[in-house]
Amino acid sequence: MKRAGWVLAGWVVMVAVWLAPAWALAAEHNDSGVFLIDVSETMGYKDYVAQAEKIARSMNQKFPNYVLSAGAEIYGNMNYPQIEWISPVQDYDRAALDQALSGLTKGNGSTPMGSAVNQSGPGLEQARGKKALIVIGDGLDNGFANLATEIKILKDKYQSDLCVYTIQIGDNPRGTKVMADLVKAGGCGKTTKASELQSDEGVQALVDIIFPPEGKVVAAVAAPAPQAKPKVILVEFTDTHFDFDKSTLTPLGKEILVKNIKTLKDNPNVNILIAGYTSASGTDEYNQKLSERRATTVRDALIAGGIAPERLTKIGYGEKRPATFESYPEDLESKAAKSNMRVLFTIIVK
Repeated sequence: MKRAGWVLAGWVVMVAVWLAPAWALAAEHNDSGVFLIDVSETMGYKDYVAQAEKIARSMNQKFPNYVLSAGAEIYGNMNYPQIEWISPVQDYDRAALDQALSGLTKGNGSTPMGSAVNQSGPGLEQARGKKALIVIGDGLDNGFANLATEIKILKDKYQSDLCVYTIQIGDNPRGTKVMADLVKAGGCGKTTKASELQSDEGVQALVDIIFPPEGKVVAAVAAPAPQAKPKVILVEFTDTHFDFDKSTLTPLGKEILVKNIKTLKDNPNVNILIAGYTSASGTDEYNQKLSERRATTVRDALIAGGIAPERLTKIGYGEKRPATFESYPEDLESKAAKSNMRVLFTIIVK
């Protein structure tokens, strides 16, 4: 393949340690976000709809610039349509989404969560890359569609490309269980109480879990020692570089690997998936092999640095499953192309 010059290639590690019986929370690296917001009659109590609007708008304002697409669906209207896309999923436009989310009103209808999940399908089809389904409501589902079945259908379709995040307004125990079960059925994500999101810091912390800051994918880990508040351990891995169209580490890349090997040794309960990517330029076959070579290079370097092979799994995604969508594949200097010339590490909790 004819290429010249070099581009930035970064690798980031998402790390969490499972220390039974303590809990652990791993950051996901999503590319798109879809809101499902409950405006049903039960949300009319107190100021629940207003809380949902405030949280959704605050999250939107804190979404990072790399988000590819987003949209919002409401459910619980009294009259047809009981479920409505107030912002169809499209290329991410912060201002347009904020406008759609403003002025939500109580719908006075039932709470058809299962049907809302079902009808989120067309929107998720339009969402690019890994998708975050963000459900905000009281969790009091009373619709006819089976909620668990609808989530399973979506999960079977998107596999690891879909994670579910729930935010419960209020504290109804039945709603708490429904929201937690929703995340469990999704296989990845997080359930959160609205009471945890009353400050900008609280909202930012949740957004950072759904859409980690570029170059610093982090996870919060609760230490096993009993205490009033869990101790949070922050683990960060720095980006490295590959020469253009190469799978060998640069001197700078080797220096960075030394630091990250130390971090892995300091966290012996962490296992990782090493995923290689390439830009969209070139043939599928060539880029597939290039991505595999890059993943192998990083894995071999970690093993040479003393990391046990059984902690490491590698895979090459080539250009067919990019880490970042490229609007103009022919532009080799674009931010998206440079972002794809990398190896991305993802946590595996055993």
